[in-house]
Amino acid sequence: MPESDPPEWAAVWEPLVSTFDASAGPSLPAAECLALLGGGNSGVVVLSVEALPMVVPVRYRTGTEGIHLTLPAGLPVAAALDQQIVGLQASGDDGAGGRWTVMAIGRSAAHPAAPPTGFVLTPTLVHGYRFEL
Repeated sequence: MPESDPPEWAAVWEPLVSTFDASAGPSLPAAECLALLGGGNSGVVVLSVEALPMVVPVRYRTGTEGIHLTLPAGLPVAAALDQQIVGLQASGDDGAGGRWTVMAIGRSAAHPAAPPTGFVLTPTLVHGYRFEL
């Protein structure tokens, strides 16, 4: 994926912090992280259920309210996402042999138009970097 300007919806969440672990490599700017998320559609959500970590596959899309998450139907953890701090992790291929990964962390809320598996994540922290395998 070529470098591009952040999508219009990114301005809704400014300012975002884009660095929380410098040891992982050079961090990407928040705007670039959001642009990369805007080009993807699947990832995992990391959350805590009864004080234990859980990773759940999700489909996502970006929107003006935040990042819309859709969980697989029938997962008993769906209720655990409402009004919780969660992380969305997504990775992809940049088309030139490199890879990227981005994590968006923020509060998740049930989406009233998409119960019971639809949620909106409002990110307050994003972090990402590029790497090669």
